[in-house]
Amino acid sequence: MMIKVCSNCKENKKLEQFHKSKRGKYGVHHYCKICHSIYRKNSYDYTKTRAKEVFRKYNLSIHQLEELYISQNKKCKICNDEYSTVSKTGGLLIDHCHKTGKTRALLCRKCNALLGMCNDDVEILKLAILYLTD
Repeated sequence: MMIKVCSNCKENKKLEQFHKSKRGKYGVHHYCKICHSIYRKNSYDYTKTRAKEVFRKYNLSIHQLEELYISQNKKCKICNDEYSTVSKTGGLLIDHCHKTGKTRALLCRKCNALLGMCNDDVEILKLAILYLTD
């Protein structure tokens, strides 16, 4: 049984208590799993990560996203329900065309799923309307 000292907490720990690493001594990381987890949680910047993701995926700055949200009066473009945020968890979602990549509007989860389920096909939506009105 091999023992290694964590570079952060300075405690002697079994090698199983360290993440594997090809570069590290004994094939493990220099911080134990607990210290590594604490470090990762403390160094994560949600705002910066979200800004990068939105720009990479939708070519929108956070400022442009906020302007779109305000211009829609904080409401879904289809059903008009109001939401307190633009977020993957409980807020409005960014709708975009999968063919062109162009951002269209902000939609709630249900309306976004509606468009996704019909593959953005207007004819399918027209047939669904006819079905509901019969």
